[in-house]
Formats: sequence, C-alpha cells, structure tokens
Amino acid sequence: MFLPRFLIFCQPALIILAAAGITQLRKVWLIAPAFAIVILLAVQGIFFVYNHDYDDQRDASGEAVNFILDHSQPGDAILFHIAEARVPYEFFRSLRAGENTASAKFTRPLGPDILFPHFAAGLDYSDFKAKPIPEILRSELPNYSRVWVMFMYNEGGGAGRTTAMFRGLLTQSFPHSDCRDFPKVEVCLYTR
Repeated sequence: MFLPRFLIFCQPALIILAAAGITQLRKVWLIAPAFAIVILLAVQGIFFVYNHDYDDQRDASGEAVNFILDHSQPGDAILFHIAEARVPYEFFRSLRAGENTASAKFTRPLGPDILFPHFAAGLDYSDFKAKPIPEILRSELPNYSRVWVMFMYNEGGGAGRTTAMFRGLLTQSFPHSDCRDFPKVEVCLYTR
C-alpha cells in the first residue's frame, strides 16, 4: 500500500512543504544547495520508478493468445471465463491482424468464433457487464466440435463458480480436454 504510485496525491503537499522550507533558510547562499538537493532527490526518485517493475509477474496473455491463434482451426469457438479476458485477446489478435479486430468493421476470420462475451459485432460495453448464462452456452456448444477457454487470474485450481460452471458444461459435451498453463493464464481446448 505504501508504494510511490499509490501516494502520488501527496506530491503537491510535499513540494509546497519543501518550497516553504527552502524559503525559511536565513542564509541566501544555502538556498541554491538546498534547491539542488531537492532536485537531485526528485530525479533519483524518477529514475527509481522508471527502472522498476512493480508487478511480481506479468500475465502471459500474449503468449496464450498466440498459442490459440496458432492452433485453432476453422469452426472453433472460444469462451472467456471473465469478460475482461477478452480485452487482451483482442489486443494481441489485433497486433497479429494489423488492424483492430475488436471493431465491428473487422469481418475477416481470425481465430475461433467468440461465444462469450459476445453481444455485438465488435467488442462492446455490454460485453464487460456480461455474466455467462449456462442455458445460452448449452444451446451454442452443440454447433462446435472444438471449444477453447481462456481462464485468466484463475490461480488455485479454479475454485470460482464461473470456472466450475464452464468446466462442468464443457466436460458434459466435450469428453477430451487439453490445458496449457501460462503465467496467470490457462488455455484449455475441449474436443468431442
């Protein structure tokens, strides 16, 4: 909690406090060195922030998306266990396509058909408030012989209700599954 990025709102008060302190110096010749010390400490802080990565481990969503795109076949489908997982998928898919794949204007096939979340021609705000509905998924799954699932931030064996619902639905219709783990991402392919 006490990381510099969370305390940025304190910076204006700190600057005012430092300026007030410098102006209280009685000897004029001390003002320049004091100002130089403040600037030196500020620059040191800037270098520290830009040279350190605060995340212990980044997710490997790029690797996971490339794996899906490299191994998918025409007629495959994909589900995202949380709606937000579609955002990195669209980002890395767009990099691969060279254009915005999340746009309604993108029509050429690239990767599996998106089953969930998918409420508009492109990525839409309603996709982010979506909750998977088992009945809708059950009605769509018979149309596919292979279904990909991208689980993100699902550590600990996937104990969440959505994860359990996805796995339960898919194992009923798709007896074979092959999962691959990436840092903070799990990609599973369910086949008949």
